[in-house]
Amino acid sequence: MLATHPSGPAQVVRRAVSELVRQAEEPRDDTDKQRALHALWELAVEPSHHEVFDEPVLRVVVAELSLDSSPPVTVAAAAHVCWSLLGTQRTRHLLIEMRLVESLVALVAALNDVDRATARLGLPMVRTSGSAPPFSIC
Repeated sequence: MLATHPSGPAQVVRRAVSELVRQAEEPRDDTDKQRALHALWELAVEPSHHEVFDEPVLRVVVAELSLDSSPPVTVAAAAHVCWSLLGTQRTRHLLIEMRLVESLVALVAALNDVDRATARLGLPMVRTSGSAPPFSIC
């Protein structure tokens, strides 16, 4: 587990965030971005590591919570990091200040738009009788 990485949690976070920022500036393959988010999540599940998650780190993670700018797997990984960081008061307040709730509401709204969500997720459009979508997330 990365939380016991010999270089320490702060170094792992710095490397992961650097990778996320690099990917934002010069997108290539989302696999590197997903690995970086996974590394952050591994640290985030341990509350004693939350101190290394400062505002710039959290801004990078929250920025990945949009289906318009990130693939679904990346959005899910970023959401897992945020969820894990809600366990301590300091990171919870930072995330609230960064409008995490608004980002999540926008994400749910995007997922509730069935046509847009199925197109973004690459799924075939399935309709029941009439024009109503076959399901609703909300």
